Amino acid sequence: MLRLGLPWHEKHVDSRLTRMTVDVDSLARFLQNGLAGAATSLVTMFAIAAAMFWLDPLLALTALSAVPQVALATWIYRRLSSPA
Repeated sequence: MLRLGLPWHEKHVDSRLTRMTVDVDSLARFLQNGLAGAATSLVTMFAIAAAMFWLDPLLALTALSAVPQVALATWIYRRLSSPA
């Protein structure tokens, strides 16, 4: 699209260029913010779990034993609440 001249863009006045620009912008925003945020959250979660086990392994096991139940409840809720 960049190689096409201005007359072509003036002749084809549709939203193709706008859609492409918005898609590229959305992808760039996701890669910059979303992916970095997810990586930061994962590293933080594992660091906190490691610190918990280092300080008190029994208490860490007790506290983290709720994680599978919460994950299962969330998965069931999402399956039931999403439209089929």
